[in-house]
Amino acid sequence: RFLLISIFIGFLLLSTVAKDAFLICNTILVARMSHLATFDLRKIFYRRVLRMEMARFNKEGTSDLMSRFTHDMQSLSAGLVMLFGKLVREPIKAIVCLTTAAFICWRLLILSLVVAPLVSLLIVWLSKRIKSICRRTIDKVHAFQHVMLEAFGSIQTVQAYGMEHVEQRRFSNTTLDLVRLSLKSAFY
Repeated sequence: RFLLISIFIGFLLLSTVAKDAFLICNTILVARMSHLATFDLRKIFYRRVLRMEMARFNKEGTSDLMSRFTHDMQSLSAGLVMLFGKLVREPIKAIVCLTTAAFICWRLLILSLVVAPLVSLLIVWLSKRIKSICRRTIDKVHAFQHVMLEAFGSIQTVQAYGMEHVEQRRFSNTTLDLVRLSLKSAFY
């Protein structure tokens, strides 16, 4: 019995070390791919901005373009890390789990195969909801930054006409919208 337990513990230790080594490689490769993809997208975006017509450039505004370069690109990079980090790892986990279930109990495997499509449908539905919320959140972040830049850029006019309370209300409304969307995203 002691020999069997020792072999089992040794197997667990070796498999944990192997799993961690693969996770480290996965993290490094995914981070590299994500940062290089974001780098390429920034270069493409910058090139397009430099060639943009002045009317559109003025319409977009410097703050909106800067926000796209920083916040949107960081969000995209984080999304790529999340997506590609799990793209390889999760199917492997599923295969290992199904194999283990088949080894332990064939009834457990059948149950897993029945439940898996239902869970997949739920995940697809949740992904669509989160994607929609993320798009709206990005728009709200832009609106939030626009309100601040507008108020700060014309602070003398705001103070001269006593419009501080109006600007404070605009700021509160856009911030509250952003908080609501962030909480909705956290819920999903």
